[in-house]
Amino acid sequence: MALITYSDVFSFFGTDASKQTAADQSRVTNEINRQVAMIESRIGRKIQPTYVSNVTLDYSKNCTIYGNKLFLADIYRDLYSITSLYENGVLLTESSEYEDDGDFYLSTLNGTITRVGQDWSLDQLAIKLSGNVGIGGASGPLESFNLYLIQAVGVTLGIWDTIIIYPDGSVGSQKVRSLPKETLRILDQYMQKVFI
Repeated sequence: MALITYSDVFSFFGTDASKQTAADQSRVTNEINRQVAMIESRIGRKIQPTYVSNVTLDYSKNCTIYGNKLFLADIYRDLYSITSLYENGVLLTESSEYEDDGDFYLSTLNGTITRVGQDWSLDQLAIKLSGNVGIGGASGPLESFNLYLIQAVGVTLGIWDTIIIYPDGSVGSQKVRSLPKETLRILDQYMQKVFI
């Protein structure tokens, strides 16, 4: 699932159809992918829904455990569904209501998995999970990322022009060379915060 496509970029900047060749489309698509990877690396989170398989949750590596609470970290903080969860080789079942004999429940609000009726094992390599992660959950990333991506691609590839009216009344254009402060703040609000 793509966050944005070359069509979104061309449309946002009003790019002339003559400048939308297959080579231009490819160049914009490659830059979108590069920007997504840079953003995910910078904020420490996945902005696109991503399936993770057989991940070992290890204390202080990618989670913190306090009794029956397992606090997810890194990209796993945005876990929004669990397809399988094992503890010491035993498959656990998700609890969906009071006293349904489930073993755990996931809180997507604060990135915790709560063990029902007992504490989590502190043994190394004891907990493995598979599931889906991503800031926007199953519905995908937030619209603010799309705006950031479009503008970042436009600046990087030099396709973002701004109109200038000179003192003599003539009109010209100039390339936008850096992202506006408001756009840069979009990423700051999603930076992974570590509370260990």
